[in-house]
Amino acid sequence: MKKRFIAMVLILVGVSLLLVGCGEKDNSSSTERVVLEWLAYDSYGQPKKDAEVVKYMVDRYDVDFNFWFLDDKNWNDSLNIKLATGDMPDIMRMKGDADLSTLVDQGILADIPLEMIKENAPDYFAAINAYADSFNVWNYKMYEGKNYGLPKLNLGGKYPTVLVWNEKWLEAIGYSAPPKTLEEFEDVMYKFRNNDPDGNGKKDTYGMSETTINAIFGAFGIAGGNPIPQNSILNYLVFEDDLEIAQIHPRAKEALALLAKWYKDGVIDPEFITKENTGGYWALSQAFMNERIGVTGQVMYYHYMPPEIKNDAGGVCYQEFMKVQPDGRIIASQTPIGPYGDQGNMAWGVAGEAFGITTQAINNPKKMEAIWKILNDPYVDEAHMEKVSYGIEGVDYVMQDGVRKSSHDMASAEQAGVLVFLPNHLELTTPKPAAVLEYAEDVAGFTGYVSFPLPLGEARSKHATALDTFWKEAYIQMITGTKPMSYFDEFVEIFRKNGGSEVEKEIKAQYLELK
Repeated sequence: MKKRFIAMVLILVGVSLLLVGCGEKDNSSSTERVVLEWLAYDSYGQPKKDAEVVKYMVDRYDVDFNFWFLDDKNWNDSLNIKLATGDMPDIMRMKGDADLSTLVDQGILADIPLEMIKENAPDYFAAINAYADSFNVWNYKMYEGKNYGLPKLNLGGKYPTVLVWNEKWLEAIGYSAPPKTLEEFEDVMYKFRNNDPDGNGKKDTYGMSETTINAIFGAFGIAGGNPIPQNSILNYLVFEDDLEIAQIHPRAKEALALLAKWYKDGVIDPEFITKENTGGYWALSQAFMNERIGVTGQVMYYHYMPPEIKNDAGGVCYQEFMKVQPDGRIIASQTPIGPYGDQGNMAWGVAGEAFGITTQAINNPKKMEAIWKILNDPYVDEAHMEKVSYGIEGVDYVMQDGVRKSSHDMASAEQAGVLVFLPNHLELTTPKPAAVLEYAEDVAGFTGYVSFPLPLGEARSKHATALDTFWKEAYIQMITGTKPMSYFDEFVEIFRKNGGSEVEKEIKAQYLELK
């Protein structure tokens, strides 16, 4: 009996110790910071965990950040490799719509009902919703009737991308200003190639490369013909009150024929397929900076903005150009006017990229509590918004004569901007100095082609990725002469047979419904 009693006591003591141990473990774990797996920024550089703005966010929200870093130029491939290991971020940037269905079907992206957003981030929701009807903002990341995105707005996105010229080259060939018509543009391209604009006595210059291609399509009233960038996609263009796939429109053939002629005559850089940007910030063109070509494009008006406009160091690309060409001069311009009176270039649109919440995060209340606060706070706290957008004064920038001047060589992904994964407070950031608005209207006040925002339907989900690959390959073949221009009609036929007709039918029906 005594032995049995002692045994019972020992068992009870053991159970008590086990319960105490469990309680202590739970208590200690509750004090551990939540770690957010963060992929919600433009990853041009590896963020620094010890940056002052990161420390500020860690202290404010009592969380830690594990920054995912991907090669921005090969975003989709780099992301797929990471996801294949079974890991996933908590918050992630989404590029393009062709991958939306894949990420959903793989169980990576979580459904984010609008009511959930409204309840947990009411100030953000109100700001976005103010523009939702005008720009179909919520459509961008809808799939099978559900929302998978937290959209951002960019009110400056109404402006199309512009062309930037080597002004010294223009003067060397007899032009006092950038060409205005497509005929003048062509004349400049040939003279940049044949008239030794850099004066070195060698025939080693070219007119243009890949970033100017969209401007040529724009001269024919068509959006988005540049086949080189990974994130260039099918564009849906309102044309004569109907929605068309720009890449198979008959006018696209005219633009391709002109580009093929220029390529054959040697005025397009033969290395255009490998991209102008060979490293660093996406808007930089090493081919332009190193005086291989005389014009670059697919940049916003502010990228090469000269110092006198804002009384600062100039746009980020202007600064980098001047480091390479200290005596150089550049000038921005609108795109050329084509044979039908059309002029335009791709515009990012007011409805910009969106960011998604993964299934890993959506089921973790502590992570979601922090994510909602990080999302909503910039809309109610202007001082906080400035910190997450621009960094810490005296560390990331200094104020001189009322102007914020960056302490970095260029917009650095290592510091400010990494932790504001959605747009800045609109009312605070929209106003610009009068001189900036005047400059923007002067060089970018022309037609911006914006791909019409549509929910991701079944046909696009099924065929968009393959069709994107096909049109890009076909365009490169026709521009380089691997395929004759007569191939365009066959290309359109193959495109339609392989899902293009289904996509056309779907987008036209969606457009009529939205109208």
